[in-house]
Amino acid sequence: MCRYAFLGFFLKFFWNGMDDDIDKSVDSLWELFTGFVENAVGSSAK
Repeated sequence: MCRYAFLGFFLKFFWNGMDDDIDKSVDSLWELFTGFVENAVGSSAK
């Protein structure tokens, strides 16, 4: 899942002519990954 999310953000960056705000994109990707990891760790602790 993480690999495809990263690939999607990377392709979107190229499709938009590399005009996207990199910091904003990385921040939203970071939120997605941290949420995924927190959920995975929380699920395994139960």
